[in-house]
Amino acid sequence: MRSVIPFLEYYLRPVPGFGLVQPVLDALQLRRWNLHLEPTPPRAVKADLVLRFASPRRQAFVETGTFYGDLLQLVRDRFEVLHSIELSPGLARRAARRFASEPRIHVHQGDSGELLGPLLRELARPAVLWLDGHYSGPLTARGATDTPLLREIDSALRYGTPEDVLLADDARLLGTDPAYPTLDDVRALVRARRGDWDVTVECDVLKAARRDDR
Repeated sequence: MRSVIPFLEYYLRPVPGFGLVQPVLDALQLRRWNLHLEPTPPRAVKADLVLRFASPRRQAFVETGTFYGDLLQLVRDRFEVLHSIELSPGLARRAARRFASEPRIHVHQGDSGELLGPLLRELARPAVLWLDGHYSGPLTARGATDTPLLREIDSALRYGTPEDVLLADDARLLGTDPAYPTLDDVRALVRARRGDWDVTVECDVLKAARRDDR
């Protein structure tokens, strides 16, 4: 049975003082995950997956779908530079204020399907990419499509580096939600541009990277 905690967190998120209850909700969700009662991983598990691929040669983090900046907060200490793209002007402004004192963190407002390629071309260094720029209810902005995932992956493969690691959240929706591509679609796109990469799924996260990147 799925917990109501993620839904409770989602709708309480804009409420002043939410930061006081967030650690409690995070702990409850992590406990349910560890007991195999929760089908989708909590934020801490996702952050651990991102941090697994941080390395001396991979010191940049690029995210689509900033939301309130919680994942940025969890991973920021392990990267030299962090970029996040958010479609919603209000959420982008809020995240920019949250990290205003941290010059390594850059929040960009706009469509990630359009901005990701130029950003990676300018960055020109190996990065861990977290792709989560989809529409997810009334607190978020809705673009021309509910998810720009295929455009994001295509941009990452065109303008990123062979040392990048691509992580896409909500892999369970691949081929089950009409807005999402299938896993086979993603694999075909990746293999056409990166013949030495594998595409796998772990903890509801799609991973595309070189075969020796575990």
